[in-house]
Amino acid sequence: MKTLLTGIFFLFCLYLHAQKNTKVVINQKGFENKHELTVALNFKVLEGVKDGEIIFEETMKIEKPMYGMIIKNNGQYAGFWIEPGKGEVTITKDNFSESIQVKGSKSHEAYLRVRYAKDKNSFKHNFLKHKNNEGALYVLNKEFQSKSFDTEELKTLFNSTDRKNLLPQLEAYLNTVDITKMKVGEQIFDFTANDQNGHSFSTEDYRGKYLLLEFSATACAPCWHGYPDMIEESKKYKELRVLTYNEDNSIETWNKIARERNISLDWPVLWDGENKADVFEVFNIKGTPYYFLISPEGKVLDSWFGSKIEHLGKALKANMK
Repeated sequence: MKTLLTGIFFLFCLYLHAQKNTKVVINQKGFENKHELTVALNFKVLEGVKDGEIIFEETMKIEKPMYGMIIKNNGQYAGFWIEPGKGEVTITKDNFSESIQVKGSKSHEAYLRVRYAKDKNSFKHNFLKHKNNEGALYVLNKEFQSKSFDTEELKTLFNSTDRKNLLPQLEAYLNTVDITKMKVGEQIFDFTANDQNGHSFSTEDYRGKYLLLEFSATACAPCWHGYPDMIEESKKYKELRVLTYNEDNSIETWNKIARERNISLDWPVLWDGENKADVFEVFNIKGTPYYFLISPEGKVLDSWFGSKIEHLGKALKANMK
């Protein structure tokens, strides 16, 4: 009996090991040999193969559903979800965005049904059918504002799931729906956040000075390209202070990129805040970098998207006394 139980336990351990170590194989059809497709998993670009039918193959440790993308040279991409033991992916040239199949992945099936629902009612029906599935939750969190749902409908969808932690953008929207979004002339929505060393900074503490707020991201190439000019331009104004607030938490990666580019910012870079998602929602940040110039009295003087050093210079000259 003891031997039998030992054998069963051994087989169970093998099963768990097999579930965590998944062979991920991504195939392409219809692109011919020189397809130039790029593969990313969890938003990290992977080293793939640029010719042949198999564009990526590797055994990976996968313990939960994982989001991936296949990206064309023109930036068009198709998303997919793999799961433990479910890593066979096929992308077809015809109907590129909707063509990806992942054998046996329930998360991918839910993702497709919600992502490509034909209308608002189908979207709602398909989401509620898969309301606790990561693939469906991912789509709702990213696309809820494009479906013309009213606030009550969004509350219904949000409250329908037991996994509200996977809906941070929707939650932030609902939390701030009655708060005026930041625009020129509005009083700043003050917030407090910490840098990577745990030091706390509050926008309210900058009253009496001009404040340039930059909303950024670690993977934001224009942010990095703009920092050298931003450093030099901001030095010209003694009454100007600067804060950067990163939307992600990739502190180690940010530090690595900064070292590689020899960039040392003269101002705090903030990461953690109790209401971080709400702050980004109130400031209506839909892309990075995004800038707000704040007066000594706390009023929004100007705002703009993109690292345009010429706009920064003009905004400072036009508004600073």
